Amino acid sequence: MKRKKILSSVLIFFMTGVSVLTAGMQYNEYMYIPWGDTENSLKHKAYPGLHNGPHAFQVRGGNVIILDNENRKLKTFDENGLIGSQEIPFPYVVDFYREDNLLFLSQPQRIYRYNGRDHQLVAEEEDPRKMFRGFYEHNGSLCVDHSDGAQILNTDSFRKQSRPRVEVKRQLPDIVMITVGGKSLTLRVEEVGSVDYIGSTPDGGHYIYAESITRHVPLAVDRFVYLMDMNGDIRGKITLPPQKYTYSFREFDLDAQGRLYHMHSAKDGIHIIRWEYDADLSGNVAEYPATFQEVYHFNDFIESGPETSQPLLSKTANSPVTRTEALETGDEYVQHVWTATSDNIGTTSTITTPEWIQVGENQRIPYKWGGWSTVAQFDDGIAAGKYAGDINTSTVDWGNSVGADCSGFVSVCWNTSQKYGTSTIHNCSSQLSSFNDLLPADATNNAGSHIRMVVEWTTDGKLVQIEETSSGNPGWAARYYTWLLSDITNYVPIRYDLIQESLAPRPVLLSALTVSDSVQLSWEADESVDFTGYRIYGRTPDNEEFVLDTAVNKGILSIKLACDADTHYEYKIAAYNEGAGETASDIYTVKRRVSGKEILIVDGFDRFGGSGSWSSPVHDFAARSGEALDIRDIAYESCANEAITEGLTDLKDYEMVWWILGDESTVDETFNSVEQDSVESYLDAGGKFFVSGSEISWDLDNKGSSADKAFIHNYLKAAYAADDAGNYTVNGASGSIFEGLGLQYSDDGSEPGTFEEDYPDVLSTKNGSAIALKYGNSQTAAVTFDGNAPGGSVPCKLMVMGFPFETITTASLKKNSQDLYCVLWVMRYELSTEEELPHAFELYHNYPNPFNPRTTIAYRLEHPAYVEMEIFDLQGRSVYRISGREQAAGRHEIVFDGTNLPSGMYVYCLRLNGETAGMRKMTLVK
Repeated sequence: MKRKKILSSVLIFFMTGVSVLTAGMQYNEYMYIPWGDTENSLKHKAYPGLHNGPHAFQVRGGNVIILDNENRKLKTFDENGLIGSQEIPFPYVVDFYREDNLLFLSQPQRIYRYNGRDHQLVAEEEDPRKMFRGFYEHNGSLCVDHSDGAQILNTDSFRKQSRPRVEVKRQLPDIVMITVGGKSLTLRVEEVGSVDYIGSTPDGGHYIYAESITRHVPLAVDRFVYLMDMNGDIRGKITLPPQKYTYSFREFDLDAQGRLYHMHSAKDGIHIIRWEYDADLSGNVAEYPATFQEVYHFNDFIESGPETSQPLLSKTANSPVTRTEALETGDEYVQHVWTATSDNIGTTSTITTPEWIQVGENQRIPYKWGGWSTVAQFDDGIAAGKYAGDINTSTVDWGNSVGADCSGFVSVCWNTSQKYGTSTIHNCSSQLSSFNDLLPADATNNAGSHIRMVVEWTTDGKLVQIEETSSGNPGWAARYYTWLLSDITNYVPIRYDLIQESLAPRPVLLSALTVSDSVQLSWEADESVDFTGYRIYGRTPDNEEFVLDTAVNKGILSIKLACDADTHYEYKIAAYNEGAGETASDIYTVKRRVSGKEILIVDGFDRFGGSGSWSSPVHDFAARSGEALDIRDIAYESCANEAITEGLTDLKDYEMVWWILGDESTVDETFNSVEQDSVESYLDAGGKFFVSGSEISWDLDNKGSSADKAFIHNYLKAAYAADDAGNYTVNGASGSIFEGLGLQYSDDGSEPGTFEEDYPDVLSTKNGSAIALKYGNSQTAAVTFDGNAPGGSVPCKLMVMGFPFETITTASLKKNSQDLYCVLWVMRYELSTEEELPHAFELYHNYPNPFNPRTTIAYRLEHPAYVEMEIFDLQGRSVYRISGREQAAGRHEIVFDGTNLPSGMYVYCLRLNGETAGMRKMTLVK
């Protein structure tokens, strides 16, 4: 946005005098005051969780009074510049009202009357969950808005036109109900968010503020002001600009003529905009000029949170918590009274205690950068002489101060076993699809920035939330606050995975298997518990959210659902109590067979919480593996390892088995004896077996029984080398089919869908296996084997990976890259069996290789076939494709020209009769 011109050396704002006539409303930029540190400018400042600026303003005659919060002053401007400045005696004033020599100041829970020398408390809200919401006049008296109704302040009469008694409510999904002096008006707003009443005009018009939710995840809203007449007809509609550079408490004011003023916070400063209704103008939609259309919000300018600390709570696993318990814990943070000594207050090179803390009695748990003390731990730390809180955000002190930051506070309220940061809290929570689904003890999260726990919705669509925050009264402490939805733009609605809102048991989804043209889902649950039944949810790639397919009664543990061929489906089962919530299973996947060949995805990852890295009792790793396989158009089914041990699913029915173990370890067993028997029989029969997990060799070899050791050495062809690779880069081993592959996997779980992998196995080869992948420090990350198993007469193929496939950090890499191609290549899954296509083809190495820019790819067919050729880069992207055609038996050649491609390694893939026959690598060098 262009900076406004300075009219003189002292005037750094101006009244434009230029009007834009749009629709039924006349636009005028009335005044501009830039950001700065001088007396005739305004100040803004970024804090953890808030980018703060002027909170309120008031128009009096031709003057504009602005609450300059960061300077703690009321500043009055006219067309010539600053004409007055008054110190504010209290911290964190959110609103004010000035008339002649009377000044009223509002904090969230207190109202003061101030005469310039002394102040008098005139109203107080004892419940910290409730707050005053702004001043207005009614019947000649000054009132303050409140969730329980207006409170009249004992003052002299005012000259300004009084507004009628008003109530504004939202009714989902798109209705705003306005009650004015006993008369009801209705306004329709699509996907309505927060709503409010701004004020009235002398002729009986009403200004209504309303938001429309345009995106729920992350949250985005459009904002409007409507001018309605006394009959509820819309005279004018103003579309507010998509900008909120700093937080403001009260953006709008009316003068005695009923003109609307907007205090707009932009990157260059504060713009006071005046709108006036003009009956002679046509239309009813008004917009701000193009200079105000750049999209930004103060949540985009917030300082990132600290690194996650080591666990401090004396727990070994995430624990369930009821919504009431979580809210009670949060309330204790706000209500807690404690006593400080001089030892608890001060400043060091790494610690600064909040200024509100005093020797003696204090209330609220203070903010601590990187902290997550429980109330009991806070009291113990204070008694031990530790510092109370820490607002030094340049460094984190872990051991010498006590308190909690925003994510530490939510972690304690949710009963987690460790401190989750705003970027990792997805590891113990699930994202909701709609902000309107938020319930008490859920949270709104802005990853990398700030998180708040939900307390309740107000009737006008605002969210009462509780948080540890830098702002508030006092600042740097726990507090309740009521937010417009537009104030939490870019936040995401989330729910703790172990929140207890239903007595229904969590079902175990045993399998998702294809039967003819259907999928059959089977599950089990503790049916001794009293609950209503089960809901079956499904989704496809066309639907981001799960859709309820059907519901069945308790006692039904299997169902068939129609499913199309060649379509990736995901399913989950939820046990529910009518009207009292539900508890969902893991998410499984299926893609119906077409050719008869199929992969079985086995979910053997049951470990969560405690010393494990995955904290939630549910996950979607089987579905994500299916999503990766779906990229190559391969059919698959999925099941739990319990389906194998209970004899419900037989590995030998499948061409290939893809086994997920995550960080399953000794307590849960990577492979128990029944599972070992099943895998051994499968490999003896020539099966193709891929397994990934970080504790396989640790459990079976380092800590295992003699039977465990025999299984991993003789059948998995791997051995234990070390417990922790200490490296998160993986490369293909030289000379292997994986040569040239490079990838990363997660060390902190910060990328959605991954988890922290803190102990990746280091493997060694055993009994004829070969190194396939190496960590960045050259230790072995994966081994492969191609040959007969100890009891087999036909070759089997297997790959064992020492880190979980699901921790590969980039979704596109996990789905499309050479790692998946190479797994399938090693397994020869996509090759037809010798019985079906004996010596049917030969795919030759390209020549020359390396090449620049052309090379010849040759192949020989023993029988006529329908032939297709496709070339991929190492990210799995198709860069060249030859349309399929029938070809006779014999030798054929294709000349490939890489003129338009960058240097690098590529993979060419030959398909015969729709089946992938072979792949080879080639290198383009320019």
